Amino acid sequence: EERGEKEKDEPGTRHQAIPSPVGGRRRMVDRRKRLGVGLVISAVVSDGSTAATRPRSIKRSSSSSSAPSRPPTSPHVCCFATRNAVRRRARGIVRSNHMAGSMMEVSWNSAEETDNLIESSKPHVWPSTDGGSGKLPKHVAFICDGNSRWSDARNLPKSAGHLAGADRVINIIEALQSSYAGVEYCTLFAFSTENFSRPKSEVDALFGIMQQFARQYRRHEAVRDGRVQVELLGDVDDQRIPSDAREELRQLESESKRACAATRKIDKSRRTLTINLAINYGGRADLLQASRRLAQAMLDGEVSPDAILDESEISRRLWTAHLPDPDLIVRTGGNARLSNFFLWETAYSELYFSDLMWPDFDDTALDEALRWFSDNERRFGGR
Repeated sequence: EERGEKEKDEPGTRHQAIPSPVGGRRRMVDRRKRLGVGLVISAVVSDGSTAATRPRSIKRSSSSSSAPSRPPTSPHVCCFATRNAVRRRARGIVRSNHMAGSMMEVSWNSAEETDNLIESSKPHVWPSTDGGSGKLPKHVAFICDGNSRWSDARNLPKSAGHLAGADRVINIIEALQSSYAGVEYCTLFAFSTENFSRPKSEVDALFGIMQQFARQYRRHEAVRDGRVQVELLGDVDDQRIPSDAREELRQLESESKRACAATRKIDKSRRTLTINLAINYGGRADLLQASRRLAQAMLDGEVSPDAILDESEISRRLWTAHLPDPDLIVRTGGNARLSNFFLWETAYSELYFSDLMWPDFDDTALDEALRWFSDNERRFGGR
């Protein structure tokens, strides 16, 4: 395998791409050393134009005025690559997960062009949350919307957007774990009960990415060291979910729990961030299964039908019974709705809607959302 000249980063310069002779597209590889979970492959549209992308802006739920627009995003894809994709670099191709038979040309980075910049391979310096009241949400949940639209705007297969979204999940977890100590729980809405209505090829690609994510992330040092505990929410036993993907996700869950338990025995004060992956989850489905369990408990005599029931009888039978209600819900993608997510749990959650697509929700956007939350005064219906 020939790598050509070794790339050197100039001050203020990021990775660049060189034109590819195949299909008029330019492809680049970002050898991000800090990630530790897989090679990052970046794809750039042939003309390098940002015209197809939307201006990046934040729409805050408490204000009707438009927020200052942010610079346009660069047209790139950040995604995990499988070992097979790494091996195929020598042959100059990476096969798309979404479109069978399509090829993506890969070229090594070159310092000759500075037009198309992608994310720096240097580690992020995550900002602190000293502004405002300084209060952070104990539980923050993300509706990770916009992956498909992100890839459509770049004329890429939808799987490229989902791969970029998986890369963003890792970045968000790393940021919360390292720089926002007040956040103890993070829930990511990865796959809804309604997502099974999508084309089978896209659903298969999504679960393939989840399987790959689970396999790679359980080797991440945050999981091995017991700093991150992964839990699954939803009907993961649904037979429509591929067994290989289910097995990898369950293994990630069990290994992270074991590592966290071992760490707590050594140091009880050690902070653990709990990551909840909502897969085949729907708020209505959760309420339905909780109601069925309550009805069965009444039939079995565990709960008297004549007893005065309060909301705790429902809450303790939900998939989220072991979690505190989310303090902050962040939805990307520009839509202002919950989409059947945490319908019971969001009674007093702060809702934050961002126009950014999920793959573009970077460290600055995360800090803006958390600062916005810290500036709010929560009264829960009181004075």
